[in-house]
Amino acid sequence: MKWVTEVNVPKYDFDVNHRQKQLFLGSCFATHISNKFSNFGFNQVYNPFGVLFSPIACANLISSALLEKPLPQEHIIKRDDNFFSLDAHSELFGSSREVLQDRLDEASQNLRIALLESDVLFLTLGTAFVYRYLPTGAFVANCQKVPANQFEKVLLTADEITNELQSSFEILRQYNPKIRIVLTVSPVRHTRDGLIENQRSKAQLLLAVEKLLRTDAVFYFPSYEIMIDELRDYRFYESDLIHPNQIAVDYIWEKFTTAFCTEETLAICNELQKFRSFEAHKPLTNLQSHSTKLISQKAELLLRYPFLLL
Repeated sequence: MKWVTEVNVPKYDFDVNHRQKQLFLGSCFATHISNKFSNFGFNQVYNPFGVLFSPIACANLISSALLEKPLPQEHIIKRDDNFFSLDAHSELFGSSREVLQDRLDEASQNLRIALLESDVLFLTLGTAFVYRYLPTGAFVANCQKVPANQFEKVLLTADEITNELQSSFEILRQYNPKIRIVLTVSPVRHTRDGLIENQRSKAQLLLAVEKLLRTDAVFYFPSYEIMIDELRDYRFYESDLIHPNQIAVDYIWEKFTTAFCTEETLAICNELQKFRSFEAHKPLTNLQSHSTKLISQKAELLLRYPFLLL
C-alpha cells in the first residue's frame, strides 16, 4: 500500500561527484543541502553574501561578481553603530564603511572565483516578493531594518524573474561554459507575506523556472514539490511549522543523491556517513584510543580519496 503520492524525480544526464566543485546560492533551504554536501566531503561554496531570498538579488550578484562591478555605495547604511549593505545579508557588516567595503569586496571575489571554477551552480529561489529602495529605485536583497517608508514592496512576475536570471546566466556561461545550473524553489513558506500571498509568490517562481528550463544546461530539482506533497504532514516540520526538520532534509537529500549521484559517489557517501558517526561519538572512557582511531580513519579516507574535503 502506498502512503504518499510520489513526485517523479528524473535521473539527470550528468552526475554530481566529489571531484567537482559546487556553488550554492539563494534562500535558507540551500543551507540545508549545502550542509549535507559539506558533511559528505564535497568541494562546495555556500552563499558568500549570506542567505538571499530574492531571485533579483541573486542575478545581480552573479553579474556584478563576474563583471567585477562594485556594489552601489548608496546601498550602504549605518545602523546600531555598524554599517550594512542592502545588497547582502546582515551577517556581512562592518564597524566602519571601509571595513564593510572590504568584506563586500572579499565576498564578491569569492563568488567570482566560485562561479568561474564550479561545475554546478545550485540556485534556490525563495520568494517573488522584493523591495525597491526608493532613494535609488533599485531592488535590494535585504532591508536591513531601514524604515519601511523607504521601500516599495513588489511582487515580481514570472517574466521579470526570467529576464533577470536569464541575463545573469548568459554572462555566467560566457565566463564558464561548462557550468550546469540546477534550480530549486524553496519549500519554506514566507508566512509574513500571508499564506495566500506566499502561494502567489511561489507560483511566479515556478512559472519562471519553467521558462528558464528552455535554456541549455539549466535543470530543475523538485524540492518544493517533494516537501509540499510527499512530506505534507506537519511531523516533517520544525516547531515553527514552516521550516523542514532534519527528517525532511534527510528524505530530500536521499531523493537528491538518487537523482544526481553515481554508484561510486553513493559508496563514498556511505563511508563518510560511518566516519561522521564515529566522529560524533563521545566515549566516556578511552578518549585517547578514540582520538587515535579517528585520526587513522581520516588519514585512510584521504589516502583512498584525496579529493575529499574533511
